Amino acid sequence: MKQIEQLTGDYLLSLLFESMTSDKMIETIDSLGLEQPVLDEQYEMDREVVILDKNHGLSFNFREIKECSQSGEPCLYRLSFEKSYQGSLPFGISAPDDYQQVKEKIGRKADFRDEEIATNVRIWIIETEQGKQYTFNVFFIDEDNLEGIHSITAMPYDPDFDNEDNYTVCEE
Repeated sequence: MKQIEQLTGDYLLSLLFESMTSDKMIETIDSLGLEQPVLDEQYEMDREVVILDKNHGLSFNFREIKECSQSGEPCLYRLSFEKSYQGSLPFGISAPDDYQQVKEKIGRKADFRDEEIATNVRIWIIETEQGKQYTFNVFFIDEDNLEGIHSITAMPYDPDFDNEDNYTVCEE
C-alpha cells in the first residue's frame, strides 16, 4: 500500500481516466483512508459517483466516459485539488504561485481563459502519454494579478465545449 506522502499531485493526476474498480484506484482510495465507492441499483449512466476527501482537500468524481468506459463502469472523470490540499500539486506547482510561475512549470501559456464566469481561471489542454486529452484548470485567489492557487481541477477535454465559442484564447 502506498503511503499518503507518496500520493503526489502528479501521481493523483495520473489516475484521470482510471476505472473506479482498478487495483491502482482501490489502493489509492484505501491509502487515503476513504470508503470505496459502490455502485448500487440507483446508479444510472451519466450520473456521477463522488468521493469528497475534506481531510486532504481532494475530490474524485467518477462517471462513464467514452475514453475509458468500455466495460460500463465509471472512470475518474474529475479530480480536484482544493485550497486545503497539503500535498504536492501537479507539475511542481505550489500554492503561492502566480500565473507566470505556473506557465513556466507547465511549460507553456494557458490555452484559454474565462472572461464571463470565472475570470481567475486559466485552462490548459494537456495530453497524457496514452494520447488522452484533459483540461487542467487553475483557479487563482487574486483575480486581478492571478496570484495564489485557490484550486485545480482536471477533467477530460471536450472539444465541443472547451473551445473559442465558450472561452477566450489566452494571449498572455
